Amino acid sequence: MNQRSKIKILTFIATFIFSTIALTYSVQNAPIIPQQTIIVDITGNGDYTSIQDAINHAASTNIIKIKPGVYQENTISINKKIKLTGEDINSTIINCSGNPGIFISSSYVDIAKIQIINSRDYAISIPPTSNGCTISSCDIFEINKGNGIDIISSYNTISQCNIYGTEQSAQGIKIQGSYNTIDSCTLKQLTNGILILLEANNNKIINCNIFDNENAVDIRLNSNNNLISNCNIYSNRQGIKIWQNSKNNSVYINNIFKNDNNAIDENTNNWDNGKQGNYWDNYIGIDQNNDNIGDSAYFISGENQDNYPLITSLLPDVITSPDNLRCTTSPSDQTPTFTWNPVLYSKDIKGYYVKIDDNLETFIGDTTSWTSPDKISNGTYVFYIRAIGADNITSKYATFIFSIDTSLEDSDNDGLTEIEETKLGSNPNDKSDVMKIYLNEKLYYLVDINQDESFDIIYNQATKTKTTLEKKGVNYLIDQNGDGNWEYIYNTMVGSIKPYKEETQIYIWIILILTILGIISTSIWYYIKNIRIKSKYQIYKKYSKSIERPTIRKTLPEVIITDKRYKPEILGEAKTLLKLIQQDVIVYLDKLQEIEEQIGGNYPEIEKNEIYNENKKLEDVESEIDKILSEKSKK
Repeated sequence: MNQRSKIKILTFIATFIFSTIALTYSVQNAPIIPQQTIIVDITGNGDYTSIQDAINHAASTNIIKIKPGVYQENTISINKKIKLTGEDINSTIINCSGNPGIFISSSYVDIAKIQIINSRDYAISIPPTSNGCTISSCDIFEINKGNGIDIISSYNTISQCNIYGTEQSAQGIKIQGSYNTIDSCTLKQLTNGILILLEANNNKIINCNIFDNENAVDIRLNSNNNLISNCNIYSNRQGIKIWQNSKNNSVYINNIFKNDNNAIDENTNNWDNGKQGNYWDNYIGIDQNNDNIGDSAYFISGENQDNYPLITSLLPDVITSPDNLRCTTSPSDQTPTFTWNPVLYSKDIKGYYVKIDDNLETFIGDTTSWTSPDKISNGTYVFYIRAIGADNITSKYATFIFSIDTSLEDSDNDGLTEIEETKLGSNPNDKSDVMKIYLNEKLYYLVDINQDESFDIIYNQATKTKTTLEKKGVNYLIDQNGDGNWEYIYNTMVGSIKPYKEETQIYIWIILILTILGIISTSIWYYIKNIRIKSKYQIYKKYSKSIERPTIRKTLPEVIITDKRYKPEILGEAKTLLKLIQQDVIVYLDKLQEIEEQIGGNYPEIEKNEIYNENKKLEDVESEIDKILSEKSKK
């Protein structure tokens, strides 16, 4: 080896060693990204009592951990890359109280172990600009006129979530994006379990239980290359429907059974993977070679068919215990209701046995919910349930620990417990004496403490603090922080809440307009009065002179008509002046309407009527002038 080659080798070795050392140094000295944990506890034992407050003060990468409790939150907005997680899905509850649930306006947001109830429009919304979000182990119940999870973006994952609807619910999961994954979710009692539409491509629905819906899975409007696999789709009116120019979607290795109509395909899609198709309970073919694949195809619709239908279902041969046990009633309800996921078993399920603590078992049949027929006193208990198959093989018990606490009872369902209402002085059985409002995204209650049908205080349930209110017509002046100054005005007519300074502007305008109208009205009446007095004086004076001149035989009315010094011209000018003033009044009223629209809400009608009454007075003056002119014209 010559000298030149040795130099090249040594140079390479030195460069390699230097690069390795530099890389090691840079990696070892890379700053660690902080990941602070923020605690939300409605009892006040954490960093915040409000989930929204915690989000507002969090930084990206922070973890927000929510302690057990029922959180009455308005629409929660997440605009940073954080993780929001509950401590226990059964007791960490967000009650939306008929409002939209969680709106995610950032990518890479994680939400886990939270129960969301009483939402409207959506429980969770992931809009177009938010990608790569993960929703896991969440329960969504009691959706009112909306969707469980609304996805309009891509690369999101929804896993191990349970979405149960009502008669007013729409979609469990609606997808209008691409490359999303729905894994191991249960969806029931919805218009559509999963709806995929509007060019939503390459989405996956795997390992899901979809049952008791109008439609289990609906794919439409140019949505292509989506996958449905390893799912149980049963007891729906419609199983799977693919239509409206949606093509190349794949449906295989699923159990599709007990649906009124198992499948409809109006386009060209794949119902097997070339080796295996799906289990159809109404397949009538045979399997001569016992390979569990039917010898003839299963017809779908049009030219679509499953070429490799499965003879037996892919259900387990071993009966398992019920999972996803939930208590769906309030802790104060002494007759609790429990729900669970149905057990799937190759030999079918006969039903379930249930009991509480060491009481006797009760067979309740093939259902997925049960309500205790007996009242249960305060305390902590264990709910037991086991499944029994058609072959009388039973599963092991599944258990669920729950508590009853009647101190949390809210019989009138106004948001305050009976104990709280008794302490405050309101009626625990009268829902109208408490009203929920939100100030800066925080929940407060207006409370009538002396039962006179008028609210007296504003109460913060989280901090147990209360401050006084002052009623002004249909408005309430609110001192939020108890410093003696009004911060907000609540309009009971339209339910609007505005800062106090904005509302006071309209008072200034009202006072100004009324003052101007008063001055104008007084001036006009004074002016007309003087005209009429002057007119009578002139008539009297003229009449007196005419008596002293007996040679003149004209009647008094003729003398008045020929005298042009005071009557038609003066009254005509007055009438013109009145019209100009009325135009100004109309301008003031228009300005008042503009102010109302800017600040939101309507000003009390009683004060508007004062302006209209002043304007009516001007119209009466104008009518009086017209009457005088008409009389003079006749004369």
